[in-house]
Amino acid sequence: MLFNIDGDSGSRIEGWIMPDNPSVTPSVLVVIEGEAVSTITAQVLRPLLREQGLHETGVCGFIVDAKNCPPLAGAENVELYDTDTNVRVYRRRPVSADVDAKLFRLEAQLLRDAALNEVLDPHFHMAFTRLDSFPEETAKSILGLPFSNSLYVTGRMYYRVFEPLLRDRGFKSCIYLRDPVEELAEQLLLLQWAQSRSHATHKGVLPESYIDLMSVLEPDTMDSMGSLEKWLIGLSPRARQPLSDPVARLLTCMSPDDRPSPHVVSEALDTLAEFTAVGFRSDMPAFAAHLEAGLDLDIPPFAAAATAKRVADLAAQLDKFEVVHQLLAVDREVYATARKAFDVALETR
Repeated sequence: MLFNIDGDSGSRIEGWIMPDNPSVTPSVLVVIEGEAVSTITAQVLRPLLREQGLHETGVCGFIVDAKNCPPLAGAENVELYDTDTNVRVYRRRPVSADVDAKLFRLEAQLLRDAALNEVLDPHFHMAFTRLDSFPEETAKSILGLPFSNSLYVTGRMYYRVFEPLLRDRGFKSCIYLRDPVEELAEQLLLLQWAQSRSHATHKGVLPESYIDLMSVLEPDTMDSMGSLEKWLIGLSPRARQPLSDPVARLLTCMSPDDRPSPHVVSEALDTLAEFTAVGFRSDMPAFAAHLEAGLDLDIPPFAAAATAKRVADLAAQLDKFEVVHQLLAVDREVYATARKAFDVALETR
């Protein structure tokens, strides 16, 4: 799906949506002050979409105005959603949106940081916090949105795939890193949680590669450290791939199937050096300060969610396993080197 908004005059919003299915006529759901008030089907011909073979009829344009949506004029909180995908394609710029910049946050954790997204979202006109859940073309369309210079986007995705577009569109990138063993512990507990849930429940939480991994996790694997260590050792190279140096892969690879280069540590550190702000989950105030400086923005104080005791206890046990050191050898080196450089920079200020 591709989309764009041509204009919002206050009493009239114009735009277009090109659906994945070229035979479908798109429609938008209008939500005002949090309530769905109207569904409007595209009625405007966009000849170029038809001429380029992107849509069968080219009827992909829509107009929202006082005729088909009387509450529109004067409303402050207006959102438009594509009815087929439920993607928010537009929201009227909120009063709180005081940032005229584009920020991309690479989500390094498997469990998304919803709390941080809630802090940053109101400061931007448009925000997309699950970019990795979209097809690549839709994700690139979002990064290329031309109608606003106030955009916050985040996702757990392969950075090098999108880096040229991020650079071309003037995005500033940021990331915070977490202790790799602690992150592995949380991932394993998430897999255990997902085992007792339906596929529909965990599909939005776990990528497909982790769902495949869950299928080889026995119900009693987490019951003892001996069973868990044996399970980790016995994983096939394909099965262990999602758990193996995930952050370095996100920073340097182009797909889950890419094999990291022999110089992956230096490549990962070089990528981090390109980011406007790099921080650590263990020191979120410093990360906030980097974001403030990079965006010229006053950000309310925020902290990482407290690490659950189960996660901390499991991480302490995992750190004793040689197989875990092998799985996370690159991520541990990247984390330690970045942490040391960060601490040295603080000392010299």
